[in-house]
Amino acid sequence: MILNIYGSDVGGYPGLFIRNNLTKEATESAEEEKREMIFFNSMNFILVIDSMPLIRYNYYW
Repeated sequence: MILNIYGSDVGGYPGLFIRNNLTKEATESAEEEKREMIFFNSMNFILVIDSMPLIRYNYYW
């Protein structure tokens, strides 16, 4: 089983994929964006089912 896991704290800007997935209205204020980043950084990894131009960390389970 091969999973492409995009780590929020492993390289790159944390919360970048979240900003790409959400609409522009969701990132209207910096406080909401900061809260989203804190929430998603509390998770170890997020499974992203999408072909976004990000660095892929392949974990073989």
